[in-house]
Amino acid sequence: MRRWRVLIAEDDPDVARLHRLLVDHHPAFTAIGVSEAGEQVLRDIAGLRPDLLLLDLELHGMDGLEVLSWLRRLSYPVEVIAVTAADDREIVRRMMRLGIVDYLVKPFAPERMRVALARFSARSAGLPGATVTQEAVDAVLGAADARRMLPRGLQPDTLDRLRRELEKADGWLSTQELGSRLDVAAVTVRRYLEYLVVNQEAAIRLEGYGSPGRPRKLYRSVGRADGDEWQA
Repeated sequence: MRRWRVLIAEDDPDVARLHRLLVDHHPAFTAIGVSEAGEQVLRDIAGLRPDLLLLDLELHGMDGLEVLSWLRRLSYPVEVIAVTAADDREIVRRMMRLGIVDYLVKPFAPERMRVALARFSARSAGLPGATVTQEAVDAVLGAADARRMLPRGLQPDTLDRLRRELEKADGWLSTQELGSRLDVAAVTVRRYLEYLVVNQEAAIRLEGYGSPGRPRKLYRSVGRADGDEWQA
């Protein structure tokens, strides 16, 4: 199976290391290098020819927005996921106009990175052959069923069953309780719950926070949450 080649543009070594672990943990992706400065990003893209760039906006020298503008002017065939602590609406709009695949605001859950990688995969692998259909174009542009963009390993049927259990529940549920209802391992249920939390379909709160022992994470459908949830 072909593995997508990813270049990481990040000036914080610890953050770059974390991003590299997240990328390399995915069986469809491999990290091929880290660039700490804007000018270095352009050189590395020209030399390494990655498929995907994880681009932080705050780099040494040329910032991420300038880098992306140059990439588009030079017509480099690389897709971009912006990764940044900046939450300015105008910056987001400018990045979107320059054709980014996704925009991750730090700090984000690991599952959110997996969602972004899945979106890149769907966009990059969604137009096989010499001709295309409307369905294929819709899938690439995000107009088709969102289940096409599920992270690797998540099954649409299981996700739908979990949604229904959350929606009909009278209270908050643990991963163990949900796993028992679905006959699915709790560790597997947790991955689906992370996906729902990231996509704002489920709320999460901590039970026993500040007491001896580790607090439990409880989940509920966003539509039924009573306002005391905590977003991871």
